[in-house]
Amino acid sequence: STTCPSGEFTARHLKKNAARIIAVMKKTYLLLILSFYLFFEKIRNKMDYKHLRSQIFRKRTVLSFIASIAILYLVISSVNVRSTIEIMTGADPLLYICAFVAYYLTFPLRGLRWKILLENIGIGFQKNIKDLTEIVFLSWFVNCILPAKLGDLYRAYLVKQNYSFSGSKTLGTVFIERLLDLLLLLVLMSILCVLIFTRTPAPIVDALKILLLLILALTILLLLLKFRPDAIVRVIGSIKVPQIEDYIMRFRSGISAITSRTMPSLIFCTAAIWLLEAMRLFFVTRAVALDLPLTVVLFVAFAAAVLTAVPITPAGLGVVEASMLGILVMVGISADAALSVALLDRFISYWSLIAIGGITFFMSNKNQ
Repeated sequence: STTCPSGEFTARHLKKNAARIIAVMKKTYLLLILSFYLFFEKIRNKMDYKHLRSQIFRKRTVLSFIASIAILYLVISSVNVRSTIEIMTGADPLLYICAFVAYYLTFPLRGLRWKILLENIGIGFQKNIKDLTEIVFLSWFVNCILPAKLGDLYRAYLVKQNYSFSGSKTLGTVFIERLLDLLLLLVLMSILCVLIFTRTPAPIVDALKILLLLILALTILLLLLKFRPDAIVRVIGSIKVPQIEDYIMRFRSGISAITSRTMPSLIFCTAAIWLLEAMRLFFVTRAVALDLPLTVVLFVAFAAAVLTAVPITPAGLGVVEASMLGILVMVGISADAALSVALLDRFISYWSLIAIGGITFFMSNKNQ
């Protein structure tokens, strides 16, 4: 069966596996911290993005794809492949198209949000929103083919090369974007945990505490970067992170992209982006006749989004599919149906982005 037991979702399946969920979440947070470190390391190394194509064939990238393929093989081999294919081919095409539309509508919103951030730091972007949306889209494509979120740095590079704007300031706005996304996702996931569980078990309470502590830590980090960057430099100097102090100081200008005047617009754009991301998964589940409550769909969608930050594989390839499969099975979905949802969803958010993004990359005049 592709539906939940008795046709509806109950918390019993998640409670039963609560400890496993907490363990996965803790590992995810550690990987997120690692991804931020790698972000700064790539700035320090000053990679040459004029030769981006050559990056694809470097040992690091090849190994990341090998790891992705290995994970996908383990995931697919754990289910009935024939049954999974039958479920996927039986998906409602109209609902699946709606999922495509929901996903690709996020890019103009991301372009608009970025325009607001750039204008807040004095970069008056006179071009229309299409240009920034194209750059964001190209950076998402690069994230799909290179590990460690290198597409974020590529975005700053494109702005610097095409419009002669400060690269360090632009990187600051990208950093703010990531913090906004992460903060909102963590808040929403905390709320969803409360809504999903009628009697929240002790491990889930612990998870909420971890989420709230992480939110507090990120908020403090944001405030320190904005008002006391010298304090960040002192802390980083004490733990011997190599050659990062100068880059923290440069980010101060980018951090000023958050102002009280534009905060409502930034929150609205961020919320709209993640609502559309969740609607993508909602339409995918409905396309394969899965009747999951919206709270569960939101939780799975946001958990998958957090896992894309894992720097080991490009855009979390393999890691996201495995995690979606695990979470959906925990809530009572058959493994075959769960994998069909994961693969259909990732066909939109990963494979279609490689296809369309690849065409855009080779046709665009912004990456010359």
